[in-house]
Amino acid sequence: MKIFRKTYGVRNLVEWQAILPAGRGKLIVHFTGGSITAYGVTPATYRTDNPAQQAIIETSKHFRTGRIILVKSEFVREVADPKPASAPVVAATPAPAPVVEAPKVETPAPAAVETPAPVVTEPEPEAPAPAATPAPAPAEPENTESSEGTESEDDNSPKVTGTDENGFAIIDVSCFEDARQYLIKNFGFTPSAVRTKALAKQKAAANKIKFTINGAEL
Repeated sequence: MKIFRKTYGVRNLVEWQAILPAGRGKLIVHFTGGSITAYGVTPATYRTDNPAQQAIIETSKHFRTGRIILVKSEFVREVADPKPASAPVVAATPAPAPVVEAPKVETPAPAAVETPAPVVTEPEPEAPAPAATPAPAPAEPENTESSEGTESEDDNSPKVTGTDENGFAIIDVSCFEDARQYLIKNFGFTPSAVRTKALAKQKAAANKIKFTINGAEL
């Protein structure tokens, strides 16, 4: 590429500032050095060796219409032609390796564990309370001093007169109080435990005895 230094002039002007459009911008070119003499008019000039500025001036309307003229062109030097801008090299991104899914292994469902039914243990029947053994009937005191027509002091104490069909010992007493005292002394009951006839009969039955008064049941 050859570089030239070009001189541009403007006729009939000694100085001029030209505003030349350059794409979206503008180039301001200041022409100077003109003069008017008796021998003629020396045009104002502008000199440049910039190829870009030379291209803007020579493609402008003023140059095409002849207002700006090329006065002189001088060869300056030769330079290598500019290389076209190469497209940016984009490194190829390797394609991602295909994802291979491992085959799904179906896990067998756990076998249902049968829960044994709860064993219900029936409560053992309570053994019946042993029947109370009737207390031995008190031995009748011997009357060492007996005489006809005379009764002993123990004639009125409770006496076992026999047994009934249920095996209960029959004890003859003179009154309810004698029956109470008999139960308290012989079986250890408290007075409150045999305070009524019903309680006394209940405790007597529990000990396999039955009280009578003059042959009638208490």
